[in-house]
Amino acid sequence: MRFHGLIVLLVIWLPECVFSMHADQAGLYDWRRRFIGAANFARFDQSSHSSRRVVLATQSGVLASINARTGQLGWRQVFAKSDDINALQHRGTVLATLSSGGQLLRGWDVATGSLAWETVASESRRKEDNVTSAILVESKSGKSTAIAVLLGDDLQLYSSKSGQRLWGVSLSESSLKCDFIHATAGQLRAIGVSNDMDLTVITYHATNGDVVSKHTLPAAWISSKPLDCIVLGSSFLVCLDHVTFSLQTAVLELETSTFVATSLSSLGVDMDQAAMDSVSLKSLNLEASTSVGASLPATLQMQFLLSLNPSHKLLLKVDEGSAAVSLVREFSKANVQLYPAFYGDQGHLLMLEHDSQSESLNLEWLDLSSDRLVTELAQKVHLPAHHGAPVDTCIYLFSKKDSTLGYRVLLQTEDHALSLVQQSARLMWTREESLANIVATELVELPISTSEEFFETLHEEFGSAGNVLSAFVQRVTSQLIQAQHWLTSLHGRKQAPAQRHASGEPAATDAEENEHKEDFLRDQFNLHRMIVVATAVGKIFGIDSRDGSVHWQQFPRGLSPFRQDLTSEQQDQYGLTHQESYQLIVLRSVQHFPLEPLAVLFADSKSSECSSAAMLFFNPITGEQQANEPSGLAASVGTSLGWSCLPFKPVTSVVLPVVDASARRVMAILDQDKQVHILPASSAAEKSILALSQSVYLYVSGSQSSVVQGYHLTHSDQTGFTATPTWQVTIPSHEQVMSITGKSQKEVINSLGSVMTNGSVHYKYLNPNLFAMVTESRDSSKPAVSLYLVDGVTGAIVYHGHHKGLSGPVHLVHSDNWLVYSAYHSKLRRSEVNVVELYDGFTQPPTEGFSSMKAPSDVTVLTQSYIFRTVINTLAVSYTRRGVTHRDMLFGLENGGVLSLVKFFMDPRRPLDPTNIQAEGTMPYLPELPYNTLSLINYNQSVTSVRQIHTCPSGLESTSLVFAHGLDLFFTRLSPSKTFDQLPADFDRLFIIGILVLLGTVTFVSSRLSARKALQQSWK
Repeated sequence: MRFHGLIVLLVIWLPECVFSMHADQAGLYDWRRRFIGAANFARFDQSSHSSRRVVLATQSGVLASINARTGQLGWRQVFAKSDDINALQHRGTVLATLSSGGQLLRGWDVATGSLAWETVASESRRKEDNVTSAILVESKSGKSTAIAVLLGDDLQLYSSKSGQRLWGVSLSESSLKCDFIHATAGQLRAIGVSNDMDLTVITYHATNGDVVSKHTLPAAWISSKPLDCIVLGSSFLVCLDHVTFSLQTAVLELETSTFVATSLSSLGVDMDQAAMDSVSLKSLNLEASTSVGASLPATLQMQFLLSLNPSHKLLLKVDEGSAAVSLVREFSKANVQLYPAFYGDQGHLLMLEHDSQSESLNLEWLDLSSDRLVTELAQKVHLPAHHGAPVDTCIYLFSKKDSTLGYRVLLQTEDHALSLVQQSARLMWTREESLANIVATELVELPISTSEEFFETLHEEFGSAGNVLSAFVQRVTSQLIQAQHWLTSLHGRKQAPAQRHASGEPAATDAEENEHKEDFLRDQFNLHRMIVVATAVGKIFGIDSRDGSVHWQQFPRGLSPFRQDLTSEQQDQYGLTHQESYQLIVLRSVQHFPLEPLAVLFADSKSSECSSAAMLFFNPITGEQQANEPSGLAASVGTSLGWSCLPFKPVTSVVLPVVDASARRVMAILDQDKQVHILPASSAAEKSILALSQSVYLYVSGSQSSVVQGYHLTHSDQTGFTATPTWQVTIPSHEQVMSITGKSQKEVINSLGSVMTNGSVHYKYLNPNLFAMVTESRDSSKPAVSLYLVDGVTGAIVYHGHHKGLSGPVHLVHSDNWLVYSAYHSKLRRSEVNVVELYDGFTQPPTEGFSSMKAPSDVTVLTQSYIFRTVINTLAVSYTRRGVTHRDMLFGLENGGVLSLVKFFMDPRRPLDPTNIQAEGTMPYLPELPYNTLSLINYNQSVTSVRQIHTCPSGLESTSLVFAHGLDLFFTRLSPSKTFDQLPADFDRLFIIGILVLLGTVTFVSSRLSARKALQQSWK
């Protein structure tokens, strides 16, 4: 009977643990932003005359279509992690991709993005040094199109309609090491090196693969460097000779043809070997810049570009009779980029000139036929400095209704942003695609209003623990500051109308003047935040948490994340070649009025001005760089890029629980020489740290090492602060450390123990110095994952767990007295979730606080494992202001969902025997964790390739803020115990007000009647 009663209670209780919302609540407190990543390939869709699509393939493994008018995402196909896109071909209705190192060839529908067909082009993935390419081959009549694929030494041809393999040949049988392929009408050429001294050209019939011709050209100039050649027209080959500093030209159709050399010096160019490495050839007949129906004149087909360096380029042409190269035009202007474009029989050269000082981009067009500038197409657009310079373009020329030439230019800038330029002298739209790869995130509180600052000041005045005189001085000082702000605002109000009248602008109300300022002030319940993110390209954003709009952005040059290379086995498991990280820390919050908030970003330097790490100070609310912010490091070097260069290589850092005189949090940074640097190194901060030096400990683990070393902070007058080794943990040699995770500094512990069924209390083991270390087996044939719980002060191993068959990546959450971590079981093909809880016993611990030196030796460890039905990408836990609300585990899933699951489901005390329940609130053990789609906090707003979930408390105890990012961004509010501290949105306030008014009226009338009755009775 007791068992059946428990089942009934479980069924009744489970629906209360489900997160759900009504349809009208979707999008009210949450938002999603979709991205595609940095573009590798871009093509304007020309399948129909009215098409306004741009098809792109990105570094994130995404094939997408963007509306060229609005920049909105049309459709998107996300490939698997290891399925990177190697080539994209688009012409007319044909859209094909070659991906996964040449393994998969796919055809797509341009309008809908649906998969039309798929073909396995290779059974194995090609290595990076093997040539992998795909081109389109038209029949001699031009009515049909095929796809030629070069995979190392294999040349294959596929139908563009069905993906059927038409024919294939092995070039190794011809002793040819093919470097590239070229298609002409009905024919396909394979061009490469043979015998290390000759250049061989084999021509195949596109219909059946028969060899049409094969001839060898003597090429003694061939060096060990990759072959740099282009084909002009249908028969001329131009190659760059790195040995003799010349251009080699030959006719491919003639079997007796030989190379004709044209030295660069004859073209007026003086080169050396170092400068020759940056020289490259570029054909004008590029598919990305050629519109449908373009028929290039023979004179234009023989022209090409020679890039000597970023500020020096040559437009050259080949004489069809003598095969000699001559100069057409020289471009020697700095910061000018050249891009060819064709429409019909018209050929143009786009000249982009970027001026970072004036934040402008000049577009000039050169008519290649007449060699003159087309002034009616020239324009100047504003390009903000935070985008950087353009790095690539995709051009679409078209004829307008008045028969004049029009164009659209898709720009990709240094910050991976995509922008469209049309003949309107402005950017039509911009997509910040660097947000598809966020590395570091911090949710920052917004400043309070002036009136709230006044109340905060009063709280400091009357809540001060000092004497009466200090309280009086503090009160007078604060009132003087308030008076100064009031006079400043009054002066500003008087000047604003006069300025508007002088400029001719209409007068505005006070609400309009302060609208922008009021938008970024803290709300009543502290739900509005500034989401500060740092991306992999080095760009920093401030995002409004209400709607996901970008409030500020900056692109400091020369910064990149710290990188940790992965082994080949880990690359296969993680789908990544390396792991990236920043260190983003808020040194001073908005609570220290009138001081401005301050944040610092530690990053790797890719600038020649700095050979170590970089340090960037900025205001997290406005995004303004604090170039003059004193770092306190005497040896730090300022750069011309606006950030400071650390004079040492940092190994690890820790934020200490002290602040300096400017209310900045103090950090201790350990370098490779075991020296500890204090940031900021002020005298007040050093005195505070000296008082804490006996309790400051650091621990360091090398990349993929087997040793973790602990250090103690010491100080001497001669050497300053140094790190003294105190302990060392050495794990078995067949394991390697993958990650180390400590407790979050923002969590609040509300309960010290758990109540058992007999009324006793099982007290938690709350060690603030405990960190979790995850290791993996070095032998990929015997995968295993181990967990070590280590005391950071003494180096004592509190717990060690070993899991055979599990492999990384391991996702871990360390909070309170428990840990939850997940890994993948490759043999059983499932995710497993493990939970560990630590208890101190049934005796209440000392009230003076925890000490690692007096830590108990009999720690009770409870563990349990569960099965999860889908792949887990990341884990997180909800945090609230006081820690009263129960915790929810957040699972970032591979299918794009963010699942909220109450922590009670992962209680290691869940009994195997349903009749033996020892702790209150536990359920009988079930091996599989529930997966309810109603518990997806992002409902149908999938976060593709979710990588991290960040949570932070709000001003309401019931509500936690959740920000998830991957290829997409998603923000929402989470109430694990429902909104018990606020009224619901559909609460009938008018009814309650009416009831209160009625009760007040009845009370007033009743009291008057009662008083009158009492008076009458007293006169009787």
